Amino acid sequence: MMDVCRKIISNLALLKGYGTTFFKEYNRIASIKDRASLSTLQYRLLKALVSRAYITVPYYHSVLRDVIREGFETASLERLPILTKNVIRKYWNELLSNDINSRRWYYNTSGGSTGEPLRLVQDNIYDMWGAIAYLYYYRVMLGVDEPTVKKVLLWGSERDIFRGGKYSLKEYAKNRVIMNTVFLNTFKMTVGDMERYVRIINSFKPVIIRGYLLRLLRRDGFKVYGIDVSTYIINTLIQKLQKHGIQLIYGDISRLNVNCKGMFDAVFALDVLEHIPNLEQALLNIKDLLKKDLLKKGGLLIATVPVGENPFERLAKCPKCGHIFHPFGYVHFFKNMNDLKVLLDHYYEIIEYGVVPPSTVSGRASLLIRRLLKVLRIEKTQNVSTLYLIAKTRE
Repeated sequence: MMDVCRKIISNLALLKGYGTTFFKEYNRIASIKDRASLSTLQYRLLKALVSRAYITVPYYHSVLRDVIREGFETASLERLPILTKNVIRKYWNELLSNDINSRRWYYNTSGGSTGEPLRLVQDNIYDMWGAIAYLYYYRVMLGVDEPTVKKVLLWGSERDIFRGGKYSLKEYAKNRVIMNTVFLNTFKMTVGDMERYVRIINSFKPVIIRGYLLRLLRRDGFKVYGIDVSTYIINTLIQKLQKHGIQLIYGDISRLNVNCKGMFDAVFALDVLEHIPNLEQALLNIKDLLKKDLLKKGGLLIATVPVGENPFERLAKCPKCGHIFHPFGYVHFFKNMNDLKVLLDHYYEIIEYGVVPPSTVSGRASLLIRRLLKVLRIEKTQNVSTLYLIAKTRE
């Protein structure tokens, strides 16, 4: 019953903050089933954004002139100058839209981790699209009812945690009771804090844990590397992570050709294994990367995968070539731990594993609550759980 109340409060808050536009735009995005429809929507939204910037923002009225004159081709956007912190500071007034006072807006600042914090202007439209992406990621991509499930946030911004003041009883009640969330402050986290946070997490048993895993590991003295097959992901993250001493490698873990065998204490593969076609070779390569005698325990593989999904439930078909594919790129489907254990047993000894079930809406809700759920378009999450495991390399 409490989960239903949290869901209703969450949706009423979205309705109050953004109106019915939020649910209209969310449902439009959630209804997309194929790549062609997604590309069409992306192009239309990007064109609308560029046109609005050209009309209302003096800075972009100047730099977008050639793009508009050429009839808006996405390739011409590549010639636009990157919006750096220096550009924002230099052209602050010119970057403010001339209709800013027609919307609810506020000042925000960057964290200042790389120097002087940068002041920014954000508005309710920015917040609305962020909330849409957030809800879509958890509800559609992960199958998790985020407003109701238990959450732990390992957060490094005291401004976000305390909202400019002390952590009051009111904030605690809002986070713990309504949002079902525990905030753990990692801004100045000590070893003692980490041990205490582990006890809190084990006691609270959250479904979602959010935080800065790579940066936390790097800060505590570990050498951290990331590998991805996407040049887009690498190019997007490389500057941000290299500032913290984290190295990114472009490559395919199933065809790894780097001289770093036996170098790593642990490899994290969080929601990755289900995407790798040659999974057995990938697991063998990961074994080769891990240290063989880490205090006579071996290096660790720490992984999560979705389990319990019907592989035919979400398959999509390309309208042009007829290719059938999973919209999230899954090429492996695991019913339970036994499916994965068949692959792991050759190279690893499983130390611990478990399954986090999906969140569902109680079937005992009253007629009034059921009506509210229908009006607010709240759907039950899909029956997809997450399996986590910790395994060490075999001799």
